[in-house]
Amino acid sequence: MSAVPTPDMSPAAIDARLRAMASLRHAGLSLACARRLGPVENLARDDSGRLLLREAWWLRAAGSSEPAWSRLRVRADGTAEVAVAPGAPRQFSDEVRAQSYLAGAGYRCLETLDDAALAAMGWSRASLTPPEQPRT
Repeated sequence: MSAVPTPDMSPAAIDARLRAMASLRHAGLSLACARRLGPVENLARDDSGRLLLREAWWLRAAGSSEPAWSRLRVRADGTAEVAVAPGAPRQFSDEVRAQSYLAGAGYRCLETLDDAALAAMGWSRASLTPPEQPRT
């Protein structure tokens, strides 16, 4: 039996499977930079219909008053997608590889930045609102 939730499972079975998966954190996984998208009944799906476990917004200074945004989505099967505008989303085999890609490109996870770090980048938390889709 697969450890990954499947679309034909009941909401209760999916929730139990996701809880079991969450308890199996592997080294280096930054759960501080991700939020759960809600009860399993409310879990979003990506464009291909796969369950999304969590989503996080990342940003970097883009040489203007507005940051460049990127969205990291982690699917219930453990794979990840990074959307950076312009261009098609990039697919990764896991969240750690996706986070490494973003960090290497100079992005920082919004949820892990404190007010002092945001001020050093020229922004305040109140002035930042992630877009519906990533843009530069």
